Amino acid sequence: MLVPYCPCNLKKGSSISYLEGDERIFIDGEIVPSIIGTGTEDYFSSGWYYDTGEYGAPYHGVTVKDEVNGKISTYRWHIEDPIPFKKSLKFQIEHGGTNDMPGVEYTSVAFWYQTHPHAPFPKLPDNLMPLSQASKPAIEAESFLNTAKTTGGELRIQKMDGFKGTWSNNEQLWWVNAKPGDKLTLPLQVAGDGNYEVIGFFTRAGDYGIIRASINGRKSDTWIDAYSNTVEPTGSVSLGRFDLKKGANEMVIEIAGKDFRSAGFADGYLVGIDGFSLLKK
Repeated sequence: MLVPYCPCNLKKGSSISYLEGDERIFIDGEIVPSIIGTGTEDYFSSGWYYDTGEYGAPYHGVTVKDEVNGKISTYRWHIEDPIPFKKSLKFQIEHGGTNDMPGVEYTSVAFWYQTHPHAPFPKLPDNLMPLSQASKPAIEAESFLNTAKTTGGELRIQKMDGFKGTWSNNEQLWWVNAKPGDKLTLPLQVAGDGNYEVIGFFTRAGDYGIIRASINGRKSDTWIDAYSNTVEPTGSVSLGRFDLKKGANEMVIEIAGKDFRSAGFADGYLVGIDGFSLLKK
């Protein structure tokens, strides 16, 4: 089952054009995939962006088709067409037709049947384990007001007690009047050397942009689309694991663009940050 959602600034007319992405299946350590598809909905035994709408069949179907919000929930069971492998099976789906839509969020689940007895399974890699869920930031973003640097725009502290939702200290660091390509640099203080999961807490609103963080020069795999039709906290967002050093580490947040639904806002690139938490491995 695959549940993709596209909050990104789309280049094409349809809000589900990320379905142009092909599946790529690597069998037993292949360098080049032996199975390459023709589109996401084609893999799920449908076509033309699920043009017949929602349906359920014994081995495939689409249970949610929401073109307004760019949401699709679809499934396929390999019962009549299994893919045999002996050592490994790696399954990828491109984000868009040329894998150029990194703002798409995907959630997936897969099942397989295992005969017994069998050798013990190895430990799953850390990046496949559930993301940590810190309940609130340990580092207040407002504390960076006098130490942060920006290449454009300005920083303010905004009171949030007039909005629904919960922000730590009812405040956020608010980056305004910036544009795509502008960067915000924060000196992230760390108590000791180690490998940390970096958790961010941000804000979404109708005129907020798409951002991406990097730490000590390494980019996070997580893109944050801060668009919402209401003002709301994102909750905890894992930016990934990073090797951090004792003292100041350079976190850079770059504005990548804005959601296509922000088209009505001349300035749709605002950024709100509640804070961060660092979880040591």
